[in-house]
Amino acid sequence: MNFKKHGSKNCFHALPALSLRAKNIKTKSTQKQRRKLFGGIDVHKDKLFWCIVDKTAKVIFKAEIEWWPQDLELLAKWCKNKGVKAIAIESTDVLWMGIADPFEKVGIAVRLYHPQRLKSMKGDKSDQSDAYKLALLCMQDALKETFIAKRLQRRMRLLTRHYKMLRCEQIKVKNRIYRLLWSEGVRLDRVWKHPFRSSAFIHCLHFLKQWKGDTKQLQHFLQNLSGTNSKKRRLLQQKALTKPLSPQARVLLALLLERLSINQKETSLVREELLKTVERRGWKEAYERLRSIPGMGMWTAK
Repeated sequence: MNFKKHGSKNCFHALPALSLRAKNIKTKSTQKQRRKLFGGIDVHKDKLFWCIVDKTAKVIFKAEIEWWPQDLELLAKWCKNKGVKAIAIESTDVLWMGIADPFEKVGIAVRLYHPQRLKSMKGDKSDQSDAYKLALLCMQDALKETFIAKRLQRRMRLLTRHYKMLRCEQIKVKNRIYRLLWSEGVRLDRVWKHPFRSSAFIHCLHFLKQWKGDTKQLQHFLQNLSGTNSKKRRLLQQKALTKPLSPQARVLLALLLERLSINQKETSLVREELLKTVERRGWKEAYERLRSIPGMGMWTAK
């Protein structure tokens, strides 16, 4: 792992041996002075710029490293060995999570700052200066930090947010199926009060995607259709299923049903994993108490 010292062309391998001997580090290696070091990391997609300062805002060390998990683990160990008390990171989307984990594992406090608050600070705008500003903020505690949840809670949030996205996508697909049927003059939604909750409605959709107008095939399908009474069968035969879909609509309906099936499988997998995590961590009693609060939803409680 190469560390490039800014303002110099020298590159050196420091962290693998955990024995960094940079010329610009002039402080004594006493445990008391080590506890006064603070760091700042400016995050990019491929590289990280980091800077370490002491209580007097003096730059102890600054460098640029490539962003690899092994490099971050070595950097966290080196900072712990040198006595870095805390590091500051800019909250850029989810990029900061992978950086914060190695530091939290070794016991270094991570402080997160919103990018909008950093814009108010004066000074030139560069990667090195941003890392220095973050280190100063970490040392002075000048701005309000962004809340950082625990590592397990962050992973749970990723699942719950993905579940929410799947549910929104599911609603969009169902609405597209409704609009497709309406454009073809097929009103299956008037037979059932909650169409997608009925297995018979799903069977009708799968029948429509391959039905080309054969009346005998329709009668055979209605006779074997489960979950419907005689009144609904009459409505289906006389009102809803009076004509087949166009070839283009059948292709589109088949694609939408396939997407809906994949979405439902992913939703069930996410739900099972969330329930397993709640049971493994012993949160079931706390979860039930939160669910007993009026207006508290299932995923909010989790």
